[in-house]
Amino acid sequence: MFNVGQVRLLERKPQESKEKYIKVIQEINGTDIWSSFGYSLGVVNINRNSYDELLVGAPLYTEWSNPDHVPDQGMVFLYQYDANTKKYERNNIVLDGAQLPYGRFGSAITEIGDINLDGISDIAIGAPGENDGAGSIYIYLGSLNGFVNVPSQRIQASQIPGQVKGFGFAFSNKEVPLNKAYPVFAATSVVSETVAVFKCRPIVEVEATLTATPNPVDTKVPCNSSSKVQGSCMKIRFCLKHGIKRDDFKALNYYIHLDIDTKIKAVQNKRALFRNEKNESAHSVNKSNIAVRSPNSPACNEFLAVLQDAQINKDRFTPIIIVADFRIEPSQNPANDPVLDKTKASNRTLEVTFVNECGSDAKCEVDLSVNANLAYVPLNTHWTHAVVNLTKEITLKVNIKNKNDPSYGTVATIELDSYVPFIKARSDPNCDTQATGTNTTDISLITDKLVIICSFFEPLDSSGEITFNVLFDIEQADWKKDELKIKIDVMPKSSEHNPEISLLDNTKTLNAKVYIVANITLESLSTPSEHTIYDVKNKPSKDDDQKQTLFNITHKILVRNNGPSFLPKTEILVEVPIFLSEETRLVTKADVKMSTPSGEIHCQTNPNIVDRQVVPSTTTQLTTHSQDKDLSSVSTLPSTTTEEIIDIVNRKRRAVDNKCQGKMCFLVGELQSIIQ
Repeated sequence: MFNVGQVRLLERKPQESKEKYIKVIQEINGTDIWSSFGYSLGVVNINRNSYDELLVGAPLYTEWSNPDHVPDQGMVFLYQYDANTKKYERNNIVLDGAQLPYGRFGSAITEIGDINLDGISDIAIGAPGENDGAGSIYIYLGSLNGFVNVPSQRIQASQIPGQVKGFGFAFSNKEVPLNKAYPVFAATSVVSETVAVFKCRPIVEVEATLTATPNPVDTKVPCNSSSKVQGSCMKIRFCLKHGIKRDDFKALNYYIHLDIDTKIKAVQNKRALFRNEKNESAHSVNKSNIAVRSPNSPACNEFLAVLQDAQINKDRFTPIIIVADFRIEPSQNPANDPVLDKTKASNRTLEVTFVNECGSDAKCEVDLSVNANLAYVPLNTHWTHAVVNLTKEITLKVNIKNKNDPSYGTVATIELDSYVPFIKARSDPNCDTQATGTNTTDISLITDKLVIICSFFEPLDSSGEITFNVLFDIEQADWKKDELKIKIDVMPKSSEHNPEISLLDNTKTLNAKVYIVANITLESLSTPSEHTIYDVKNKPSKDDDQKQTLFNITHKILVRNNGPSFLPKTEILVEVPIFLSEETRLVTKADVKMSTPSGEIHCQTNPNIVDRQVVPSTTTQLTTHSQDKDLSSVSTLPSTTTEEIIDIVNRKRRAVDNKCQGKMCFLVGELQSIIQ
């Protein structure tokens, strides 16, 4: 590829002829255009074998594939010798400094010796274009695992006395002064024409220990009476001592910082807290000016930690993690202070566990069982099931027992197959309940459910039991079924550390029958209550057939719901005779109206008279919930007015045989009351 750069590895053979004096044994091509791949080279041995590692600088490297690319940030690639291919192959490790624009990281590379005295060489890389051309150099510590893309130190031009520009353009070879253990090297500043010489500060080797007493901790054992702390506690002890690599011992002061129960972020949920001299609780403590005066005498500090039983009951199986960080406090002349070894951790971690009564096998195997029953509120009724609009609440009474090792955290899951508003759970303060409404979809059927999870954190041993009640608001339920199914499952909170050995009695299912009890009474009134029809025989004429007498009869029907439940969908069949037995037409027109007690009219029927085979109907929407103040006043009030036409002359016509089949014919009206 054009303009990608190339590195050639050459072999010199002085014994050969002039034409074969120098031989190219490998060509390594760059992969990115205009990156100046091969501008600088470095050689270092980090794996202690017979072959050095090769570092190749590309100071103008730009990641063009990235839309937010940084121009001329620079990069250094690592190549290692492969004994199988007998060639240098590119390692997946790259070094790129701070990735600053026009930093030109990789302009210079050099091995600076073993600055931390771990037996492995370290390197310095220059970035003379950083910070508007001021420049920086980066120190990377070698290890048997190679380099990591995190420098142990970044030295900027601003840290060098004077106006330095182009710092990190080139390096000198390293040198180890006579009778010294640490190397020195120099870096140039090409623009300001200055040279800075660097010497290494002594490396401190720290031995630090972090312990807790007691560990494991028994929450049933109270704290020492001298500590004036109620409940359980433990003493945290941190000790450290140090030596200086290949140099005389020097007394140093340290600063330490301790954090407790680090896996839990919220302070109120931590299972242990430090207690200071003022009897104040805190999740962390700091201590300064810890003096180490002798290489053989460690400096130790003790801290009191108080256990939080309520939080421990929520999780007894995850250890409490305590972390202690330490650093050297600077002296009045910090430039000459020793430094900690960057390749080693500057903290210590401790795990504190809990004593659990789980037998000799250390397995907390539980055998939980559950029983439950239902109670209905109000209680002073003769109904033994849930009655809509009468039953106000359903109380679920749950009892949980354990027949084996202690259950450290018990969870009861209550599932209702219909959504019923959850009121609350009544039990001890350790019952932490949460109600969630869930929707489950089965093909096209969507079922509303209610799931309640109640967690108990107090240990439940073989002689104890848990009893609690869960209340549901029946008045607000949207009933779609005639039965409420309630399922209760109990399990230990941690199936990994607290397994259940038998599932035979971990589930209880209850069925609550739901009844709609509507006591309906029907009252009717006709106006006029009686009407007499008689023949007029004197002076008959040929026009008698056309003589008719027209009058109205009003039938009033009162439908009353005496509860206790609302009136569901109800059909009322009203039959009115429209023919006399001799086929004389009795009714010519009917008008059916329905109204509520307030007088509101909802609908009316077709006024045309029809035969028996055609059934006119009327439908009304009435709200007659039994929670109305006066159930006896809740009713439908239909008013049926019939215009009766009597044919005086022809009333003795023959009986109807065709349409009525020798029977009385009626006008039929259906009054349907749909109650919500």
